[in-house]
Amino acid sequence: MQFPISAEWLQQEAAKRGVNATPAQVRTTFEQQKKQAFPKEADYQTFLQRSGRTEQDLLFQVKLSVLTNQLQAKVVQGKANVSQAQIAAYYAKNRQRFAQPESRDLLVVLTKTQAKAQQALTQLQHHKAWKDVVKTFSIDTASKAQGGKLPGVTKGTQEKAFDTAIFSAKQGQLKGPVKTQFGYYVFQVTKITPASQQSLAQASDTIRNLLKSQAQQKALNDFVKDFQKSYRDKTDCAKGFVTSQCSNGPNPQTSATPQPGQPQGAPPTSGGAPSGAPSGAPPSSGGVPGGAPSGAPSGAPSGAPPGASGSGP
Repeated sequence: MQFPISAEWLQQEAAKRGVNATPAQVRTTFEQQKKQAFPKEADYQTFLQRSGRTEQDLLFQVKLSVLTNQLQAKVVQGKANVSQAQIAAYYAKNRQRFAQPESRDLLVVLTKTQAKAQQALTQLQHHKAWKDVVKTFSIDTASKAQGGKLPGVTKGTQEKAFDTAIFSAKQGQLKGPVKTQFGYYVFQVTKITPASQQSLAQASDTIRNLLKSQAQQKALNDFVKDFQKSYRDKTDCAKGFVTSQCSNGPNPQTSATPQPGQPQGAPPTSGGAPSGAPSGAPPSSGGVPGGAPSGAPSGAPSGAPPGASGSGP
């Protein structure tokens, strides 16, 4: 019962908001997904036979998917406006997020014993190539595979004794052996990249995208919460057909939080509900390809740039 109830909720909300899925839109979307999932018509026909579905079932699912996408767009419409004052406030509060610490590129040899490390150091002091010394002595497989290169090391990321030695060394100096819990290091700093701080101007586009994303997601979350309550309150189910979506049914489970935009009791994302369209599962698998579209919009596009996500403004 979850699927037909949620499908009805979605269609009523779409009609209320003037959202429509035309037969042409539905057919075009269906054909695109069908072609991707089942390149051969025979495979598609086999799927229909084994699943017990008809093409009309699948077209209805696609219609719900189209309505969901359009309804999502309607909900987040106008939520993309972010002022320069909001950007500046976020930057001031989260300035450290737009900073890059000093980093150092290294050449390293790691050995089990101090004697081996000393031998490696001696050969390097006599100008033997790093790649040859690394190949002979190093037990660190990761850097060894790169000829001893260990790029982009920042303070606090290495074992304490090694970290201290790295950030007290001058560029080009051969240093070591340095005793650590992993063995003995001999190393050379080949490049120092100074710490940097993005300015407000440089960070503005990143922050704007993040705040836009957060505003859209909040709008969707608020909508989903109201959507669930409103439609549940006016859904009265006959005896024998009662679910948690019914006003006369058990309270919805609160232990499992729905994904953003997926209301409690929305069409299931797996199992017996018809797929929004074939998703490519091989017909021979016996499984149901894909999942039903949610009865409400899915989450807003994040737009959050790497390294700038996290807590709100």
